[in-house]
Amino acid sequence: MLGIKTHGLHWKNNLFHYANEDNLFSEEEISLLAKAKGIYVLEYNFIPIYIGKAEISILKRLEKHNKNHHRGRWDMFSWFAVQDTKDNNILKDNLEKMESLCITIVEPRLNGQNKFKKLGTRIYQK
Repeated sequence: MLGIKTHGLHWKNNLFHYANEDNLFSEEEISLLAKAKGIYVLEYNFIPIYIGKAEISILKRLEKHNKNHHRGRWDMFSWFAVQDTKDNNILKDNLEKMESLCITIVEPRLNGQNKFKKLGTRIYQK
């Protein structure tokens, strides 16, 4: 599985200007998220409500969530960038497994809970 390279916890969405008009975030921070591939968590009052994966750019996925049906339902986000790999199939497969594991553990209310099927056989305690 891919390792986590960098991460950010509980960044406030209302302060994160994606066009960076107010320069609240450095160009380095904007560039980092624009290039970052990995897992992100949308949160409301520190409670995870949605977990997703970004195969190309975490920044682009966050921008989409500010325009789609998740708009206004989250006030912060956390992100976990993975080490990049030359093989996109390995990246995609690993991100899918990481996302499935996170969704299964956290059970955020805005995710479909069918992702756990990709984790293998479930064993029930007797």
